[in-house]
Amino acid sequence: MPKENSPVTRRDSLDFRDRIYQPALVPLKEQLLPQKSFMNVRDQGYEGACSGFGLAAVIDYLNRSKGIKEPVSTRMLYEMAKRHDRWPGEDYEGSSARGAMKGWHKNGVCPEEDWPYDPDDPGFLTRQRQVAALEYPLGAYYRILPKRSDAHAALNEVEAIFATADTHRGWDNVDNGLIPYKPAYGSQGGHAFAILGYTEEGFIVQNSWGDDWGGLQMNGAFYPGCAIWRYDDFEDNVWDLWVARLALPVTEAKTLRVGAYIDVGGRSEAKVIAPPQHEIRDHYVHIDDGEFDRFGDYPSHEDQVREIIQRAVTGDGKPPKH
Repeated sequence: MPKENSPVTRRDSLDFRDRIYQPALVPLKEQLLPQKSFMNVRDQGYEGACSGFGLAAVIDYLNRSKGIKEPVSTRMLYEMAKRHDRWPGEDYEGSSARGAMKGWHKNGVCPEEDWPYDPDDPGFLTRQRQVAALEYPLGAYYRILPKRSDAHAALNEVEAIFATADTHRGWDNVDNGLIPYKPAYGSQGGHAFAILGYTEEGFIVQNSWGDDWGGLQMNGAFYPGCAIWRYDDFEDNVWDLWVARLALPVTEAKTLRVGAYIDVGGRSEAKVIAPPQHEIRDHYVHIDDGEFDRFGDYPSHEDQVREIIQRAVTGDGKPPKH
């Protein structure tokens, strides 16, 4: 678990630009259990990186449903989430669900082997990692209204939801696969995780606190790292829910550019948009108040600038020989 009292996840702020998931009018299964072979339970340790781990659990699940077993980088998802949140300060832990989705939308995500998770060495988004991230871009994605019926519909359609919620001490004391809950438990802070199914008692969540957390026995199968999040707990404490589809791999960074249209006098015209950071990565430096600005759509990082200079001098990104 993250260290006590660390601000690991914050609730999404209101944004009317969010696209809202509209449930399809299809019959719902009475019970939906995860496919165990699609799951990849990880352990975030003591860093407040649950947004990266929770979203990675969803992407891994969707990838494995397509036969892709290569895990995605939790570190890239977490660092890109922080890049797009802009909370006060610079060295904070945690991010919002929207920040994580926006980071995936803007950058894609590289495989774990290209940017492995190391709590003591976060690293930065190198050109190699940026190119590798084109393998797993985000396709369509929607905010789910925090209603049980809408979440059930989304799970029947896509099978995995990225979620954040206010947690309590029941999360530390899972009993027989069930997260105990009483309103008097109080808050222990926000947390991000994956929802992979449901029963008549509640939603089945996959956590990022290792295989030893939870443990759910259902229909003869054991699901490590999972537990049932009761519906009354969900209704009292759920924050944000997102559902997504994977896009097809792209061949170059500029493919991630998203077009837009605006209404002008009753007609639709193309909106002029700035180029994505991928296209101009080696051609700018972003300084704010004398410091590298590491946030937003056009961040700069000391190591990134050093890499740009090395590439310009040597042509291969290696330090020049003297």
